[in-house]
Amino acid sequence: MKPDEDKLAELRRQINDDPGLTRRGRYYSVQFSVIEDERVTRFTIEDGSLTRIEVGSGQELPAAFSIASSREHWARFRRDPRQDTRTSPP
Repeated sequence: MKPDEDKLAELRRQINDDPGLTRRGRYYSVQFSVIEDERVTRFTIEDGSLTRIEVGSGQELPAAFSIASSREHWARFRRDPRQDTRTSPP
C-alpha cells in the first residue's frame, strides 16, 4: 500500500471499529467528497459503516455533498492545536 492508502485504510478501520459511531449511523447511507485542490476523495457510508474510499477527479466521483478547500487550509485544519504557538487574541 502507498502511504495515502495506508492512512485511508486506517481511517476506515477507526471509523468502523467505533461502536458508538456505527450505532448512531446505522440507518444512514450517503456518499460525500472531501476536495483538496484538484484531488477528490469520495467516502461511501452504508448503514453507518464506511464501506468505500475512492480517490479521483470531481467529474468521476459524484456525491451528495462536498467539503472543499486548498491544500494549505487542509494542512492548517489537520494541525494539532496543542502545537500551535500563536497566541489567542484577548
